[in-house]
Amino acid sequence: IISVETKDRITPEQRDIIKRALSRLVGLEIIEENYGKIVMQCLLEPSALSPEKILRREHLITSSMYRDAVTALLDRDVQLAKNVIARDNEVDRLYFLLVRVLRTIIQNPGLSEKLDIHPIDCLDYRLVASLIETIADLSLQIAEYAIKFEGLELSSEISKALYDLYKIIHEAYENAVTSFLSRNISLAESIRDKEPLIKELSRKIESLSDTLPMERTQNLITVLFLLSRIYDNSVDISDLTTSKYP
Repeated sequence: IISVETKDRITPEQRDIIKRALSRLVGLEIIEENYGKIVMQCLLEPSALSPEKILRREHLITSSMYRDAVTALLDRDVQLAKNVIARDNEVDRLYFLLVRVLRTIIQNPGLSEKLDIHPIDCLDYRLVASLIETIADLSLQIAEYAIKFEGLELSSEISKALYDLYKIIHEAYENAVTSFLSRNISLAESIRDKEPLIKELSRKIESLSDTLPMERTQNLITVLFLLSRIYDNSVDISDLTTSKYP
């Protein structure tokens, strides 16, 4: 494992240098990435190709993208927003790596036993990986709106409600993935319980957005839609758990 860390943030230039070097090293993939750290691991080792481990890596990067995208929006931090956008490629790489591994497992029963995954479970892993990849794409779009919001001062009421909404949805997403990997039915079932509060906060933000210029109001409504889709995808992940382990 190779870890590159900075006291503050990794600049876009530094990130590009690291990724150019990475592209020349066969089998080395980013397994964790945020604004101040990039962690890489050689995935040529069979044990590193466990679908669960790859899914966890995809989830970890996606979770940080979502967190930092909303932070960039609330703080009008353009640099952080660009940082989020740059991470999306790593989620895509991990997703396609997982698809290749799952296909190999289905075709090779011996590998299925070695990696401790039944071929019938491969479809669920593929579906969850796709939902996580979609959440990464939605986070990227939120980051793009964070750039559009540069220079816009949000009221403390809007900022607080938006942060509260982010926290609830982030918890739902984290719990959804955890419930799938741990087969925790009660945790999976709790995801849907958050819907009333999410709708209430969304309505509150929509009402408060009337104080903004028309274009900004429309942008904020779009961000709310993106957040709701992240929650919907989280519910879909949890549903895979409840339907599989009734």
